[in-house]
This record gives sequence, C-alpha cells and structure tokens, in this order.
Amino acid sequence: MQMSDNSNIIQFENKFQGAPNGQENLKDEKSGKSHVITLSKKTLFKNAALVDILRDDFALVDILVEKDTIKKIARPGKIKVTPDIEVRDLENNFVLPAFWNYYVRNDELLGAIKPKENEAEFKKLFAEASRMANFLAGNTVMFNLQKRNSCVLENILDYDEKELEKLSDEIAKKNKTVFLHVGLTLDELGSVEKKFGKPLVQVLEDFGFLDRQWVLVGGNCLEKDDFQILSQYDGLVVLCPLEDACVGRRTLNIQMLRNLGIDIALGSGQAIDVDMFEAIKHLLATQRALFEDEEALTEKDALLFATCGHSILQEGDRAHFVVMRSEVSLRDSLISFLVWESSKYGPIFTVADGNVLQTDGFIYNTNLDMNYFDVLDKLNEMKEMKKNDD
Repeated sequence: MQMSDNSNIIQFENKFQGAPNGQENLKDEKSGKSHVITLSKKTLFKNAALVDILRDDFALVDILVEKDTIKKIARPGKIKVTPDIEVRDLENNFVLPAFWNYYVRNDELLGAIKPKENEAEFKKLFAEASRMANFLAGNTVMFNLQKRNSCVLENILDYDEKELEKLSDEIAKKNKTVFLHVGLTLDELGSVEKKFGKPLVQVLEDFGFLDRQWVLVGGNCLEKDDFQILSQYDGLVVLCPLEDACVGRRTLNIQMLRNLGIDIALGSGQAIDVDMFEAIKHLLATQRALFEDEEALTEKDALLFATCGHSILQEGDRAHFVVMRSEVSLRDSLISFLVWESSKYGPIFTVADGNVLQTDGFIYNTNLDMNYFDVLDKLNEMKEMKKNDD
C-alpha cells in the first residue's frame, strides 16, 4: 500500500446540501453533567493515516480540528503546536470519513418487545442502546424518522387517493424529507396496481411524492422501468442489507441503479445490527452471488455507500471521522483490508462535530450512568419479565 499526497482530493457533494431533514443531534443537550469528551477549541490529531477511498490509498498527515471543523491537513510536523492546541497521537492508524446510517427504524421492534410495566424506562434504555450501538459502529449521522421535519410513507394500501394527495401537499408545505418505504414485495406491487389502476412508482409520481425531497428505502421488487422513472427525479435509494437478510427479501440489482445514475446509501432499518461493515460484507456477498462475478461490486464502491460518497476528509469538513486499526496485511488493497480485516475490531475512535463518542469500545456520549453492556443486560432483564407476564 503506497503513501500519497493530498493533491487529488474528491469534493463531497450531498444531494440535500449536508445532512437531510431528520438528522439526529448527537450532542448531549442536557444542562446537567455530560459524558461527551469535547475536544479543546484546537486539537491536533497527529500521525494519522488519512484514507482516500476512491484512490484506495492513504497518506500520513497531521489533522488540526478547530471546534467542529477540520481546519488544516498537512504532512507530519508541518503544523505548529501552540499552547492552546491539544495533541492526540493516532499512532499511524487509518482515518476515514464516518458512516451514515440513513434509515433507522426501531419502532416496530420496540413495540414487539417492550414490557407493559416500566414502559417509559424501557423506551429510554432502548433508544440509548441504539445510539450507543451506532457510536460503536462508527455511525455519526443517523436519521430519526420521528423528527418533525421528516416522515415515512409505508403501507400505501392503507391510503386512499385523497389521503395521499393531502400527505403530499403537507410534505411540500413543510419542506419535509419523505422516506418511501415501499416496493418491498410482489404482493404489494400487485395490490397497489389493482387498487389505484397504475403501478406503484406511477402512483408516487402522480401524487407528487417524487417532486419532494424523497428517499426510497427498499424497492427490492421494483423493475428497471420503475427505476428509470425514479432516475428522472432528485432522490436517493437506501439499501438495508441486514434487515433484508433477516426477513428474506430479494436483492436489488445495484449495477442497474448505478447505470441509471441513482445515488445509493446504507441503513440498518429494523435490524438490530447497525454495523455498516457487516452491511457492506453482506452486500458484497449477495451482489457477487447474483451475478456470479467477484467484480460485480467492489469493496471501494460499497464503502462509499456507507460514507454517502465521501471519499476523504478535507479542510473545511465537519470533524466527523472514524479511526480503524492499522496492522500488517498480505492484501494488496487498503480498502479490502479495512472491510475484511480491520473491521473485525471495529472503529477504535469515533469523532463527531469535534466530540469524541467512543474510544476502543468505551462510550462517552450517553445520557445514562451505564455502559453499553449494562444497558443491554437491563433490557434483556426487562424483556424476560415481559415473557413471564405473557
């Protein structure tokens, strides 16, 4: 693996100009004690192996963070250390853009397991466990569908035409992002066409949903003609590989989506596992099996899905990044090493907006005086009580 300079940096452009509506605020806004390690106004992360995903390469650099922004990236020793700069040594471990969990749905899972007694406490613990799991996985951007500036359209058969029209108008009026959780089964597609007299995607188009800020989640059973219509509008397709695996949904043809110029991101959906590396591995396995071709999807492309197209940290970016363990490897590809080997240990450092969320599995950003495993133990204890009550 060759070291490189930073002369060929890819500019990151998100369709929605930053995080779309519904992004969860990761900072602890409570007025009381905070478990967040807030970096000093200026922090130098020295000896960082800065990864460029597109080039499958890295460069040894120092990274200066001011508040929540990456202020300067330079070769080691080139940034002057003044008394107001805190120094953290990353010891030549790999630094790459943090992951985006573009679709998190815990509501149905929560509804199935929450106990009748202590429901409020259980909900709080459950939400915190989800946040903690995302921090451990290196996910610094998560999308909470309960936020007021986003909504989800699902179970479309429950709506009549007037209700769909009203919902679409409300979304436009309030400038919401609409998550279209549709097209998941052939039965759904057939029933929608029977009820409305037209295919699902045409229903979405005719009622104006595709003129809004939309994110299609799933679409596993849609055909090429459907995606050709979708490609004419400004939106995004989110894949939830681990959720699909849990319920046995068929795999989407990613090559087709890319050929049509449709952008792709990853989400955990209703899966308990929020590990983006596991999602990447499952995606690689299913796409390669679908085409019987090891080159059907590369590790590089799949990793870019997880970072929402962000290939490398740049000066001026918000300080969102993860640090992955660097070890000796026989692999020729750095990205292949990160996906298949370094990922076994998980991120050893997760930073969002200049806040340290976790280091080596110790989580700082939490609203509870409990670690992750204590929270899981408490949840399991409460679930067992529910089973006994049932």
